[in-house]
Amino acid sequence: MKPPFFAIPVMDKWLIHCPLHEVTALINQQALEEFLGDRPTTSPEIAELNSVLREPPIHAPKPKSGEFDPQFLAIVTTRGCNINCVYCDFGGPTSAKVHMAPALAVEAIDWMADRLVKSQREEFFLHFFGGEPFISEELVEIVVHRTRAVCAERGIRPHFDVSTNGVFNEERARWIGDYFDSVVLSFDGPPEFQDRNRPGNAGRSTFAAVARTAERLSKTPIELCLRVCVTGESAPKMPEITRWMATTYRPAVINFEPLTENDLTARVQLPAADPYEFARRWIESKKIAEAYGVRLVYSATDSPTPRLSSCPVGSDTVVITPDGSVNGCYLQPNDWLQHKMDLNLGRISVGEGIRLNPSQVDHVRQMIVEKPRCAGCFCQWSCAGGCHVSNTYKGCSPQYVGFCLQTRLLTACSLLQELGQDQLVNDLLADRQAMEKLATHSWDPITFNQPAEPSARCE
Repeated sequence: MKPPFFAIPVMDKWLIHCPLHEVTALINQQALEEFLGDRPTTSPEIAELNSVLREPPIHAPKPKSGEFDPQFLAIVTTRGCNINCVYCDFGGPTSAKVHMAPALAVEAIDWMADRLVKSQREEFFLHFFGGEPFISEELVEIVVHRTRAVCAERGIRPHFDVSTNGVFNEERARWIGDYFDSVVLSFDGPPEFQDRNRPGNAGRSTFAAVARTAERLSKTPIELCLRVCVTGESAPKMPEITRWMATTYRPAVINFEPLTENDLTARVQLPAADPYEFARRWIESKKIAEAYGVRLVYSATDSPTPRLSSCPVGSDTVVITPDGSVNGCYLQPNDWLQHKMDLNLGRISVGEGIRLNPSQVDHVRQMIVEKPRCAGCFCQWSCAGGCHVSNTYKGCSPQYVGFCLQTRLLTACSLLQELGQDQLVNDLLADRQAMEKLATHSWDPITFNQPAEPSARCE
């Protein structure tokens, strides 16, 4: 059983976080010793906290079991792309523009609809992914109209969303506004960042095209999310980018995600953001976004309840690729194989539908609990290790990486803000030493009936 109770150092205090019990408290060192000690406490608050935490947990997430129960269907129309992002780890700039056969997509839609009826679901969630989905524009239209027809026959509501680079004409943007419910538009900011990170063919600027798409989509009923890949160069400008995007495009959501360094980014000397800078600027940006009615998100902290996975892996998601593979992850097989992972769930073929491999389904379901790097971290029920392929694969170093450091900081700040401790958050973010103490604290789990030592594990 993963630990349910944690103590995290915040300046001269301790943040007690018990996600499975929906309990969070801020206490001092003396109160922590009383909380963990074996003597009766004189504090009614500590006594109440002890009493609550000895009750059964409200939440107890477990890996999926039993019959396969897909939450949504993802269709990778093509791995090809029409721009050349310098950090792309989905193969877009180098992948052949091979498109999924329409008959294969129709087979997947019909299979998913039958599953939803069987499980008495009322909504059909369908996500388009790439490469760039809209370079397969005819296929996207076929899928949308087929899904709408199938849902109408079965009394199900269709919900369409897409991750796109936005490099297409105004007519396509209008069509998306008419048929889609939500759009994640990759847009790294003003030209100095957008064109540096996400150039077109031969290094051409993509800023104007994406800006036009963002403006057009902002005038439609869809939920527009602007996804910004934050680098070491753009991190200091996060608050400015937030204000500019919020006032210019009025999105529902701005999603700041840090760059993951790889061979491609090393080749163009594009650095990742410093995790402490990222956390500080994200909190600053959140205040600005909220002032304009925009929700600022960071995927590793964006969960209202405890979870075992923060991505499709382990959730019975079906990701269909152009070659007919049925996978539990958007990444390409080469990315899994370098870490000796297999996230394939089966195959799809015309006339036979989806054929799942039961042993592989169970393997992927169990994979989400095998994350040694997360064993000592209080974020293991929320961040859940981030990407299972790039961050918490089997055999990875137990040491926290930059992603872990910024996630720990942002999670702690969010919990403190929920407790009304905004000034403490400001004090923490202004003190680099205090930030490092919190972010690098190697063992957060605690148990009752033994003394706590700030510099030692509380096991």
